[in-house]
Amino acid sequence: MNILIQSAKNKVLRLREIFLSLAKRVYWKLPVKIRNPLVNFIYRVFPWVFYGTPHFHMWKNSKILTPAINHCEELILIEDLPPAKKSLGRIAIHLHMYYTDLSDEFVGYLKNMPFNYDLYISVTDEQGKAICQEKFSNLPLLKHLKIEVVANRGRDIAPMFCAFGEQLARYDYVAHLHSKKSLYNKGATEGWRQYLCSSLLGSPEQIRRIFTLLQGNHARGLVYPQNFYLIPYFANHWLANKALGAQWCARLGIRHFPNVYFDFPAGTMFWARTAAIKPLFDAGITLNDFAEEAGQTDGTFAHCLERLLGLVSPSQGYPIGIIKDRQTPSWSAWRFNTVLERSFEIIHQELNASKVKLIGFDIFDTLLTRPMLDPEAVKEIVALRAGRSPENPNLGKIYLEYRAQAEASARQQAGRDINLHVVYQHFQKMTGLPQEQVSQLQALEEQVEYASVKPRKGGLELFHKALATGKPVVLISDMFLPVEHIKTTLHDHGIEGWQSLYLSSDIGLRKDTGELYKYLFDKYALQPQEFLMVGDNERSDLQIPLDLGANALHTLRATDITRSLPRWRRLLENIEQQGDLNAQLTLGLVLQKNFAAVAYPQLNPYNLIKPTAFNIGYSLVGPLLTGFAHWLSEQARDNNIERLYFLAREGELIKQVFDRWTANLDVSASSHYLVVSRRAVSVPSLKNLDDILKIARNNYYSNNLAGFLKERFGLSLSAEQWQTISEQTNWQADKQVEVRDGNTKHLLELFKLLEADILAAAAVEKAALLKYLASQGMEADGKQTVVDVGYGATIQGYLNGLLTQSTQGHYLLTDDRSEAVAQRHSVDTTGCYYEGVQPTVGAPLMYRYNFELEKLLSSDSAQVVKYTETEQQIAGVFRDLSLQETACQPLREELQQGVLAYVDDAINIREQLLPEFAPSTQVACQLYETFVSQLSDEELAFMKKITLDDYYCGRGLVS
Repeated sequence: MNILIQSAKNKVLRLREIFLSLAKRVYWKLPVKIRNPLVNFIYRVFPWVFYGTPHFHMWKNSKILTPAINHCEELILIEDLPPAKKSLGRIAIHLHMYYTDLSDEFVGYLKNMPFNYDLYISVTDEQGKAICQEKFSNLPLLKHLKIEVVANRGRDIAPMFCAFGEQLARYDYVAHLHSKKSLYNKGATEGWRQYLCSSLLGSPEQIRRIFTLLQGNHARGLVYPQNFYLIPYFANHWLANKALGAQWCARLGIRHFPNVYFDFPAGTMFWARTAAIKPLFDAGITLNDFAEEAGQTDGTFAHCLERLLGLVSPSQGYPIGIIKDRQTPSWSAWRFNTVLERSFEIIHQELNASKVKLIGFDIFDTLLTRPMLDPEAVKEIVALRAGRSPENPNLGKIYLEYRAQAEASARQQAGRDINLHVVYQHFQKMTGLPQEQVSQLQALEEQVEYASVKPRKGGLELFHKALATGKPVVLISDMFLPVEHIKTTLHDHGIEGWQSLYLSSDIGLRKDTGELYKYLFDKYALQPQEFLMVGDNERSDLQIPLDLGANALHTLRATDITRSLPRWRRLLENIEQQGDLNAQLTLGLVLQKNFAAVAYPQLNPYNLIKPTAFNIGYSLVGPLLTGFAHWLSEQARDNNIERLYFLAREGELIKQVFDRWTANLDVSASSHYLVVSRRAVSVPSLKNLDDILKIARNNYYSNNLAGFLKERFGLSLSAEQWQTISEQTNWQADKQVEVRDGNTKHLLELFKLLEADILAAAAVEKAALLKYLASQGMEADGKQTVVDVGYGATIQGYLNGLLTQSTQGHYLLTDDRSEAVAQRHSVDTTGCYYEGVQPTVGAPLMYRYNFELEKLLSSDSAQVVKYTETEQQIAGVFRDLSLQETACQPLREELQQGVLAYVDDAINIREQLLPEFAPSTQVACQLYETFVSQLSDEELAFMKKITLDDYYCGRGLVS
């Protein structure tokens, strides 16, 4: 009976494994929007099917986030949210009716209000007031109507704060709408008003869902639609409003001032929690803050205030909610798809346009790029290097304190743009430093500027295309560096063939005022429309040329490309806000490599990077192992470690990176490659039945008993032995065996029977293994450590039991099992990225996705099973590689080339730019965890191309 029950149980377990495998494949083929709802339903109805699977227990403990709010995508599928049944506070709506002929349209929108509300309307004359009084007085659920005549100043936003601010501030929720026509652009944004209003007030259900966002424990402070599809992507930049924005951010207490793209309601229509925008109500905004109306299209306080809305809400602890446009969908809240997904043919057409007679190129971030996220980091590097001056240890601090002041002072005194030499003349007057030290600082700054740049591949390709048109190409830059410095840099990087170089520091005119462009138009006798500017700066290379009537071809910076991508933004902004130079450089190399192009026609925005083997190696494994190598070198130095043993097989690549990174560092520890495996060290360590059961307790997926005994203990039994076993224990060679949660009770009688055979084989293996370990110097004097990916420090524990010499352990990460090894043998089990992880639902992502990590670090080498001794020769016995495993070798080789390319680039930064460069393990960890936590279909397909063997746990080959 027991045999029948066990047989039935084995069949059920096998069917369950097949079902779960099939279910996983089906899940990934489903449309994203129905995956989580379906999983929620199935887990609730059939939980017993999924007990024991990690994903089910993650769901059980934390539940899956509603799919409507995709925190990767940052856009909200409002239709999937449950509608709020009631409002939890008082509601006011402000409507600015400049065009009263649109009154009926807004009456229609307001009829959709499902909750009681008060309405405040601003108009510009008495006639408008009378029209609105008639049209809006009898709306359903309207409790109070107030209409005011206001000055035509500050567009729609001034009345909200100047006329009604005191009243609106008393409500809990407020909406802002206006009768937008945007006549200035001659119909280029036709439909914008209707899109915004229908998104915010399009139906009672729509409004209820918006209130679901505004209410609750995780409430959004500001809710508005994704940018209208006809709005240019660069609208979500400061443009002409940056200086005013900086003043007001300081005034409002907004600590984080973005120099780049950021979220705000373009078009200034939104719903808000009043508490989220309270600083604006409290700021004392008056009509005098707004310019007289003159048809301005940018650069006024109204345009600045529109942007401040997107900064105030997060500063008060309320995130923004952006409603995804389902009619004209885009993955980007700012519609970056319109620029990134341009075809190369379109770009080339702009260069070849017959009307264009002269092509101008910006230099920095267009033709040349730096590995820093913030160009001002150059000054931090100069300060660090200057701080090593033996004559004046405070030179770096003095430089940081006065360098920017000197430039501003020099420019103000000259009344025009100035060069670096003039800057340092003012610097010397301010500091009183000896001329020799000032000259050294100037030379050092130029040296750092030179060493920090490399050609931008996409910009260079565009430059050569421009030269091929036969039209004159000139270089134009707002730059303080000397002309000869720029010319040398360009020449050394192969940027040649341009006709003339125009630097603001040389001519005294700047692009960002428009004067340098006017100078060019006069010099070349051009009409503005005959000029094309190619550059990265949204204000000086894009908006100003367009405003002047010229043409512009925008090349987004790598940081702005990544900022727009769903999986990059949070990671990038976290690192930017930390302001850590090592972190900037670590990530900057990855951005330089992956986002140097000017167009991405085949862009998949849900990939972290384009998933080629080289890119994965360079961008994920490269930073991970370079950061680890630097950490390991410091650990070796600080702990007086003399020998580092990198464990096969993942240790092969780790050792290559370590050796490369430390080649020119003062690291005295020697590195060795130790060819061992868990199987090769565990069996030789066996002394009794308890030891045998300890090895058996490791999880083993359902497979036949013969395979289990061979993989764990090296036993290959004869037919006679199997007959004996069958008679005494009811076990057969082909019987399925499974070990879960350390339970080996069902195997106890079997191992009692096999104990003598296993221990005899262990003794033979032990003698050979000890000789191999001794040949590698592991019994020599001096402190030694093993280096590996990590987790439970299992191999380290066995080695300490076998050897007389203590062996420490240094790992990428360890879990709580390693603590027992450390205590038992009085050794260290140190983790770089994580240490002593508890294997729970909340474990770090690197630990939860450790199988993917092992795939990326895997080796082409076969796994050693044991060591044998024949005629005084010690030889390893290796498992044969399957065709499936050898098929991965070209991919693995390309991946490792990417890893080593990253190491070389990091070494170049250390040797040419910043000697103190310490690759950031924090950035490396964030990159890896961002990648594995939400694999795109393409990334998943890539990972499946790598096959690992897991015979030890009964799974065979796993992809």
